Amino acid sequence: MRWVLPFQPAQGELVFNADYYWQDSYYVANGELPSYDVANLRLDWNGIGNTGVDLAFFMRNVLDDEYPYAANATQDSLGIYTFAYAEPRMYGLEIRYQFGH
Repeated sequence: MRWVLPFQPAQGELVFNADYYWQDSYYVANGELPSYDVANLRLDWNGIGNTGVDLAFFMRNVLDDEYPYAANATQDSLGIYTFAYAEPRMYGLEIRYQFGH
């Protein structure tokens, strides 16, 4: 979902983004990876004061779910499998400047 807010603080554009991803369970080698879902959020403030400066806040894995998203049969004959787990909740700020604005 992307929503451009109808007001412009400091002559900048506010844009809210939210996305949701769902993966069904599936089998890898002799193991099953469970289904999982992930939600991400982002708020952009673009062109602050007509200066070419953009500011953004983002958050990934909003619900801080812990889930494996990939597997590998390291030693299939011994039944040893490794799993790659998704990143925990992460958030941050981004500042961008557009030259020649």
